[in-house]
Amino acid sequence: MPASIERFQAVLTLLRLVDKNLLLNREFLVSIIRAAGIHPFGPYDPFAQEGGLMLQDPHQFADALITLSRYRCNRLIEVGTWAGHTGCFLTAFLQRYNPEVQTLCVDVLDVARNSFGLPITFLVGTSDIARDLQFDLAFIDGDHTFPWIERDYQNVGARSPVCVFHDIDNADFDMLDPGRFWEDLKQREPGSEFFEFKYPGKHFMGIGVRIKPTVAVHR
Repeated sequence: MPASIERFQAVLTLLRLVDKNLLLNREFLVSIIRAAGIHPFGPYDPFAQEGGLMLQDPHQFADALITLSRYRCNRLIEVGTWAGHTGCFLTAFLQRYNPEVQTLCVDVLDVARNSFGLPITFLVGTSDIARDLQFDLAFIDGDHTFPWIERDYQNVGARSPVCVFHDIDNADFDMLDPGRFWEDLKQREPGSEFFEFKYPGKHFMGIGVRIKPTVAVHR
């Protein structure tokens, strides 16, 4: 087994065993996201590990996860899962606050993926295959063109009380449409709550979380 996979599996085990209140400590969570393996991003993240598995910024991902921990999310979908490691980390983290969590990960790429014993189903395809299903949380990170983001949102995000968007501030990589869709959505849904995790003055990745007013929260 490659060292990067062994490291990732060890971090997933840690997520299951550590005190769940400690997981809400931002710096601790950032440290284990980095330990899980982040793809190197050149000058953006000097703490990235060579051979990393997740395409995430550690601080943005940690802030989003801590926010998501407040809500009851048992049925998850990730659109655009690539190798599946972000979906696995997300599932393992949220499982600590939602023990009955079940995740569907879809991607157009037909590659081998490992669920690491987590309650995850991987399917090859687009969000079209899930448009008749209901989810508590949708993570949209598929095709980054505006029409496909709209399609993914209408298929699985619009009905989800919690919807997460990746790359809302990724102009440095010329990925502008996720940000345009995000700004448009804030105008379309004034009754929803919006959280943004990005770096002022820098346009790298960015995560947006849309919360509908009817979402269930943990007491």
